[in-house]
Amino acid sequence: MIRKMMLAAAVCAVLLTAAGRMQVSAQSVYTIGSVSKMYVTTAAMQLAEQGKLDLDAPVQDYLPEFETADPRCKDITVRMLMNHSSGLMGTSGIGSILLDDRSAQFHDTFLDCLRQQRLKADPGAYSCYCNDGFTLLEQVVERVSGMDFSDYLAENICKPLGLTATGTLWNQFRTPDRVDVQLTNGVYFAPEYLDEIGSGGLLASAEDVSRFGAQFFTGNETLLSDASKREMRKNQAKGEFEDQYGLGWDFVSFADYDAQGVQLLSKGGSVLHEHAELLVAPDQNISVSVLSSTGSSMMNLMMAQALMDIALEEQGITLTHSTPQQKTTLSAVPESYRQYEGLYGTGGEQVCRVTFPDMAYMQIENLCVTRGRITQYLYTDEDCFVRMEGSVTSGYSRQDPKQQLLYFRQRGGRDYICEDSYELVRQIGAGYMAQYALQRLEANPVDAAAQQAWDARSDVRYYIYNEPASGALYLDGGRRLHVTEGYAGNAKILDADRAVSAMDCPGSTGRDLHDYTAFRNAEGEFLQDSNGTVLLSENSMPVLPADLSEVPLRTQQAAWYIIGQDTANRSLTLSLPEGAAVHVFDRYDNLIWSSKMLSCGDAVPLPAEGKIVFLGMTGSSVTITS
Repeated sequence: MIRKMMLAAAVCAVLLTAAGRMQVSAQSVYTIGSVSKMYVTTAAMQLAEQGKLDLDAPVQDYLPEFETADPRCKDITVRMLMNHSSGLMGTSGIGSILLDDRSAQFHDTFLDCLRQQRLKADPGAYSCYCNDGFTLLEQVVERVSGMDFSDYLAENICKPLGLTATGTLWNQFRTPDRVDVQLTNGVYFAPEYLDEIGSGGLLASAEDVSRFGAQFFTGNETLLSDASKREMRKNQAKGEFEDQYGLGWDFVSFADYDAQGVQLLSKGGSVLHEHAELLVAPDQNISVSVLSSTGSSMMNLMMAQALMDIALEEQGITLTHSTPQQKTTLSAVPESYRQYEGLYGTGGEQVCRVTFPDMAYMQIENLCVTRGRITQYLYTDEDCFVRMEGSVTSGYSRQDPKQQLLYFRQRGGRDYICEDSYELVRQIGAGYMAQYALQRLEANPVDAAAQQAWDARSDVRYYIYNEPASGALYLDGGRRLHVTEGYAGNAKILDADRAVSAMDCPGSTGRDLHDYTAFRNAEGEFLQDSNGTVLLSENSMPVLPADLSEVPLRTQQAAWYIIGQDTANRSLTLSLPEGAAVHVFDRYDNLIWSSKMLSCGDAVPLPAEGKIVFLGMTGSSVTITS
């Protein structure tokens, strides 16, 4: 069936969902996450073809009100938004992702949020994955076209292609074909909707995404000229270990396919619980899309590449995929590497310590986790380090079958550890995946009072406080910062209440950076990050009273409680006003009950040492009836 569809239409659409409450079809609608970036990029290229938009002109030429706290923003061009090289911090704003709800708050306050931020790099210095660039591009398209982006999409992309299941939260809200959000444990939630449309908020079916992908076939000029599409598929990488971005595309180069004369174009996407992949071979007229509820975008890419291989084989192109080769390891690390010992920042606000015990091997200790904390590497005759499974010192170890290789490199006066890793998904596609993995953190001595203030926050969990009541980010539980030697996570401590991200790193490792400011009021201690999110310390949460009968609600001021011994292992029955929500977490921050779960039941469990949060609008309240 799949082969017949590919041969007939050169398009393959796949939907993934576990068995359960959903009946899916080719027209089932998902949030496609960052695959949305290809649609707003296409819109910008259309306007460029019409002479209305210059890709190399400053963004401020089209949005004069766009500014940041960093004057370098005047140098950000439209092209930099599309190749992730703008230098913007990452992902900003409040209320971008909502459960079964929609709001223009994120769109309408986005530029205000950017005004408070610095840049993390000179515009154009390097590419680092950046959602904010495409959210900004969406507003450029709106200003230049004079149309709301949802309307522009409908008129200039969907209508010419006959895409009936593609849209946004403003024209596909609660469509009957919308799939429910599924967690990995089989629990279903109300659908996710994003007002971060250009970056990740489009809704579409797998069939529609595949048909959209077919517009990038060579010779198909329904939406864009071949010249524009060639520009989009140019590799934007400036050196080794950089991501193979195009304009909008995540990857425009896959080694195994390149060797066979086949260029693949890939764009993946994820929101909290939905994932997508669009994979196109433009010169072979093949477009594959895989959408899923649960799973991961990498799983979707793996399936898309497997389907791509079938389609290529039917055209007489047989792929030979590279396999990882064992390295020749040496018994000693050159003395010159000793200078690289120290702290390193990596993605997810984590920090690691790199050492060379007795100069026999390299050890990387992740200071922010408890399991899998230490990894060991042996030096090879290729002047790189290979990850070992087991314990090098015990004599019982072997080379990682995926052949994770680490290289030390310098760039712009900074030390980096770069990675070549043969990921499972790449066994179908690209072979080794190169990236900047860790950045050395310079020594940052701070005075005793500042260090003590941040030490008191180390590994304390902080919880979202100021998202809307329908905000999906509440489902993630708490956020921790491990503090060590002048750093809170990978943020450099400035004083007792301020820390700024020290990351200055190409690729995905340096994405979504946060500067933090601590403040206190009558409710306790908070952290506010530079992207607009306010977080409440768990040390400031009151214990849920056993006799509590009503919880007054306040707009975008979450009411968090710790579940103490007096209420533990009981259950509550709640009466919720319209627009309110309640979520319950166990002591490990696992979500165990939510009013946004479908068929959640009336009994609200109260796990010992867990947490419960009440959300809603000022003037309303949650009533506890039992």
